[in-house]
Amino acid sequence: MRITKKTKYIIQEQFFELFKKFISDSAKGKRLKADGKRIKATSVEIHIYTQNLLLEFLQTSQFELKLYIAANLTAKETEQAKKYYKKFYTEFTNFLYKDKDLFDNYVGIIIKGIRTFFNYLNTELNLNVGDFHKKFYTHTEEVPIVVLTPEQLNYLIYDKELESKIPAHLIKVKDIFIFGCTVALRFSDLMKIKPENILFYNNAYYLKVTSIKTNTNTTIKLPDYAVDILKKYHKKHKTALPPHSNAWLNKCLKELAKYLNF
Repeated sequence: MRITKKTKYIIQEQFFELFKKFISDSAKGKRLKADGKRIKATSVEIHIYTQNLLLEFLQTSQFELKLYIAANLTAKETEQAKKYYKKFYTEFTNFLYKDKDLFDNYVGIIIKGIRTFFNYLNTELNLNVGDFHKKFYTHTEEVPIVVLTPEQLNYLIYDKELESKIPAHLIKVKDIFIFGCTVALRFSDLMKIKPENILFYNNAYYLKVTSIKTNTNTTIKLPDYAVDILKKYHKKHKTALPPHSNAWLNKCLKELAKYLNF
């Protein structure tokens, strides 16, 4: 990619070439965190998801994506660039909220990732794309903690009438949700469970995992219904549970809630 003093902006195709390099450098350890540690695999997965969201947004909106080279812009062109990025931010976040049905916190994660990409272009590739991305603000929300009673959890686990009413994809969601309630792991840890994390000794099954976020080890004795869930999906995936994104699972949980009697 050749950029001269006359280059005003980088076109859409080049934008994604740079975004792929950003993902690759993050995954291979060429881009590190401020403390010198490697970028976590979960962060790389979010960057990949962000790239896919951007591509889907462009296909549905006909928006033309570009990256302005701030050092080569006149005062008038700088104002045009500000308006362009404001329009991009508004249309892209509307797409995330309305078309993808994402919540504030998850939209915030996506936008933070895009800001990180702009910082990477400025500091590590010396492209001088300016500080327009600093206007990409994020919203956060206090998500209320919902606690199920033992009776409600038993209803989810054992009620055959409920299972007969819900579609197949929601049965998978229900299984993941029940297992998550049982072992109390973060979503990222739940989706990383592999068959080798399941141990059997003294006539009982145990789950042994290391938290991605805290790097702490946890061993949990599994009740029979949790073992039955694992056996249902045994050898069907590389992971012990059906792999899904956090956003998709949250959306399906809202759908599942419509079938519940509490």
